[in-house]
Amino acid sequence: GSAWVVPAEDVIRIRFVEDETCVLRDDANRRDSEEDGDAGSWVCPEFTHQVFGQEEVVKGYEEPRVDVYLDDLTLCAFVRISYKKKLDDADDIEHALKETLGLEYSTDPQAFVDAVRRKRAILEESLPRDAKVCASLENGIEILRFKPSESDDLRDWHDRMQPMPLLYIDGANYIDNCDSRWDVYVAIARSEGASKHRSLAGFSTLYSFFAYPDRRRFRVSQILSFPGHRRCGIASSILEAIYSDASLSSNKVVDVTVEDPSDSFQWLRERKDYQRICSFSPFFSKVVRDQAQNSKQMIDNGIRPETLLLPKREVYDKAQLELKMHKLQFRKVWEILLMKEIAGSLKWSNANDVVRAVVKCRLANDEEEKKLKEASTQKQVFETGGSEFFMVKAFNVCPSGMIPGSEAQAQDGSNEGEPEEEQADPVDLRMDQLSEIMTKL
Repeated sequence: GSAWVVPAEDVIRIRFVEDETCVLRDDANRRDSEEDGDAGSWVCPEFTHQVFGQEEVVKGYEEPRVDVYLDDLTLCAFVRISYKKKLDDADDIEHALKETLGLEYSTDPQAFVDAVRRKRAILEESLPRDAKVCASLENGIEILRFKPSESDDLRDWHDRMQPMPLLYIDGANYIDNCDSRWDVYVAIARSEGASKHRSLAGFSTLYSFFAYPDRRRFRVSQILSFPGHRRCGIASSILEAIYSDASLSSNKVVDVTVEDPSDSFQWLRERKDYQRICSFSPFFSKVVRDQAQNSKQMIDNGIRPETLLLPKREVYDKAQLELKMHKLQFRKVWEILLMKEIAGSLKWSNANDVVRAVVKCRLANDEEEKKLKEASTQKQVFETGGSEFFMVKAFNVCPSGMIPGSEAQAQDGSNEGEPEEEQADPVDLRMDQLSEIMTKL
């Protein structure tokens, strides 16, 4: 590749700092991380296409570097941009950081130090006043909740959090934190020792939807644990706090859902929900065991497992009422319960085949529902003569899923002659997930 085109992940790096005065040190001659006094503290963003475009490259510079220092509590930013040479038509890095990423930063070290100290003092006052403590954990983590719409100081703090999901969550967007339906959960870590230094370990945004006639439905929009605090139970603790708040609301909250969860978070969520079910009461495990034992002979005689081993409506209702678990999520956790009972406790020799049939049934229903939803939202406009027209929703009923009249466009854009990429069987993937979850239980 060209020396003037550099992968963005090799350009931008981030450092969360406890001591804001570190930026005052003269590092004019320290361009390589190996020469930096604390090389291990630098981390790279996981996604850069939301800042530098789909190609994820920085163009027009020789040896560009963007060092981003973030105070580990206030998230005030100091940025140092450096390079050896720059072309006239080089990418505008400052514009990408300020306008595309939305990062408010200083390039003056002393201004950064002053801003950090000022914002820390503001948080010391506003957090006890405007945030509610949800949980205090043994590892020194404290989970707090606040409404950014009700506190100018905490909304300002959340404004500085907003760029982080764009760097660590694929497809993330800013939220309207002036909307009173948004809540923010934060995890604050307190260091050991005399300093008792506090840092932001992670955060989550939660939206409260209206549910007819007079209830609410919680949806987790983003949940992020920061580098340096991962694999410490941050996301799990925040999720637990959200469930707890939903449960404490009595019947005002229907359930808790998650917006487009990543595979890793969905896996964490399922394990957390399984633990919640098991710690709640033996009810659900007993239901699965009894249902399996009552169905064993019929399954052995050829009756399909998916017709016998699905949750009953009253089981769904209890999970939603008592644990605020959405029906679709409970169905996935049911598969874990089923595998645990028939493979672990009951020792069925055909346990994998039985669970596989139940999984296949769910995934097939999910796919059909998805297709129907997509098809029902497609609209077509038909002329009726003159200036009159009418619009209808059009369902995909044509061969190859084509809408009438779209054959030419479909043919022009086809990949005929190119080998199709082989897709992994989703049922196989789910069974692999269940096997892995079983080893963690």
